[in-house]
Amino acid sequence: MVHSEESGIKKSGGAGYARDHAISKTMEGYKILTMSLLLACCCIITLYFHNILNIETVFTHFFYIPIILAAIWWRRRGILVAVFLALFLLFTHNTAGAHGGISDILRALMFVIVSITAAELRGHIDAAEELKRESEEEYRLITESSNVLIGKLDLDGNYMYVSPSHQQLGYTAEDLLGKSGFDLVHPDDVEYLAETLAESLQDPEGVPSKTLEFRIKDKTGNWHYLECTANFIFKESGRPESILLISKDITERKKVELRQTIAYNITDATNRSTGLEELLKYIHLEIDKIIVARNFYIALYDADSDFITFPYFVDETESEDSSVPRRKFGNGLTEYVIKHGSAFLVRDDDIKQLVESGDIELIGELPLVWLGVPLKSKDKIIGVVTVQSYMSSTVYTHDELEFLELISSQITRAIERKQAEKKLKQTMDELTRSNVELQDFAYVASHDLQEPLRMISSYLQLLERRYAGKLDSDADDFINYAVDGANRMQTMINDLLTYSRVCTRGKDFSPTNSEEVLETSITNLQLAIEDSNADVTHDSLPTIIADESQLIQLFQNIIGNAVKFHGEEKPRTHISAEEKDDEWLFSVKDNGIGMNPDDHERIFKIFNCLHNKSEYPGTGIGLSVCKKIVERHGGRIWVESELGKGSTFYFTIPKKRNVQPVGRRIPAVTLHPARGTYITSAATSG
Repeated sequence: MVHSEESGIKKSGGAGYARDHAISKTMEGYKILTMSLLLACCCIITLYFHNILNIETVFTHFFYIPIILAAIWWRRRGILVAVFLALFLLFTHNTAGAHGGISDILRALMFVIVSITAAELRGHIDAAEELKRESEEEYRLITESSNVLIGKLDLDGNYMYVSPSHQQLGYTAEDLLGKSGFDLVHPDDVEYLAETLAESLQDPEGVPSKTLEFRIKDKTGNWHYLECTANFIFKESGRPESILLISKDITERKKVELRQTIAYNITDATNRSTGLEELLKYIHLEIDKIIVARNFYIALYDADSDFITFPYFVDETESEDSSVPRRKFGNGLTEYVIKHGSAFLVRDDDIKQLVESGDIELIGELPLVWLGVPLKSKDKIIGVVTVQSYMSSTVYTHDELEFLELISSQITRAIERKQAEKKLKQTMDELTRSNVELQDFAYVASHDLQEPLRMISSYLQLLERRYAGKLDSDADDFINYAVDGANRMQTMINDLLTYSRVCTRGKDFSPTNSEEVLETSITNLQLAIEDSNADVTHDSLPTIIADESQLIQLFQNIIGNAVKFHGEEKPRTHISAEEKDDEWLFSVKDNGIGMNPDDHERIFKIFNCLHNKSEYPGTGIGLSVCKKIVERHGGRIWVESELGKGSTFYFTIPKKRNVQPVGRRIPAVTLHPARGTYITSAATSG
């Protein structure tokens, strides 16, 4: 078969060559015949003038016809005709016995010169034509073998030339010649394309070319992105004549760019959207930019409950406000994708076969084409993203399947994040509610306990006063224990009330002079400072945005601990503040007994005491209150300490707005110099 085909080709090629050769030989015969007739005429004319009419001067203008034709037909070989006529002219002149043959000699010489000139001109013309043919052949080969789309349009936009490469769009030259190129352009790009070309043609500098990007429809109705260079061809007068379009199909590149953009947009929408439904709607709009997604839904599968839900569902056969109820995991196309764990592209005939074989059950109207891609999270499938069409069975191909697979992981992460955010919000709301209830309970419980506890304390004190010394020593000890326990219970209830009121009974934040607050705190601790003979000093402190009463409590608790937990050395405490970028950093440094690094976090937990209550009395709530106050203000609190080397408590208060530290002079104040001193800085800030 191959041999016969090759033989056929050779025979066909040989026949064509023989035919062309025969035509060429025939044309050559006609040329020789014509030339022979012309030469015969020239000879007869010459003989007639010289030998019959005996006229020396021969009318030789007619001789130039065969001379020029011979030079044109046979180039340098044609010069022989001119030489023949020149010699014949001279020969007949001499045989006729005529005189004054200089003119004939000049004419004969002119024959040869004209012939040589015509032959050379013919050579140049042939060379130019050959060069033109070669150039046209190269251009033809380039245009016909290149994938680049080349088209020539008149100024009305009608095709004048179409390269064979347009067949990649399904078009032949006959489909396009004489028709408007704008009919193939996407409706959204027509105005842009027309205006750009019009502006370029009206440019006073006559810009010869313009690079454009637009979409064009192929013969099957699909859209392709083209990157096109429009070259304007001008007449000698400078007016535009036509437009040469050299275009490259950049659809794949645009798809990659669109996919990257869509992936970024989905991530951005995940950050900006307030809920899952809003996010899924945005995902639908993004997908619709690259594939037809008029019928689109996302199904989520819960393996624990074995139910499928449809948080987003858009379908032409359903009303806009309709919702699809959740359903038990069954045997639909969605379940088919989940079971097999892979993307599924199926057309109506295949769906019918699957239904007939019992592999699936048809739910809803039969689509012409259905495409579903699983949403995979690690080793499990959480749902399916689906597009379907009731209008065309060819609207989805492997390209659309591949696109959905590429962005499915992005969709999965976005959905999981929104679900996690929703779950976290629910947890936080529940935690907030529980905290509020706990705070209310603590306040109510401690408040309601006050009255019976006061009654118990009153009667115990009454027993102590009335029967002290009248009963045996054991009875006195029992009464003392009961009174002490009631007092400690009263203290603990008061501290619990203080702790619960930090968030529930706090006041609004306002500009607060922290130096004045510190003065109030130290005044409240006056007796403790006197008893321990302590020195309390401070630097200039700023005005901050805070709850004044809680700031008093904060300073009072920290300084009170510094005064209480001291060693043999005289207690010294210093308060300072340092301005940071967006907050104030306060420090309270003492020379007390310090603590182990392991206890730095423990001391801020409620009811945690590091020491025996008989040695250092307290409920272990004070620093917990401090932590709660600082956190309510948006700050942090911590301690740096070593056992036996004192402690420095740090806490921060956000600025919230630019507040300058207070600059004022406070004179030193001495309270009972023999027992304790309260010293304030005399430095002026600002």
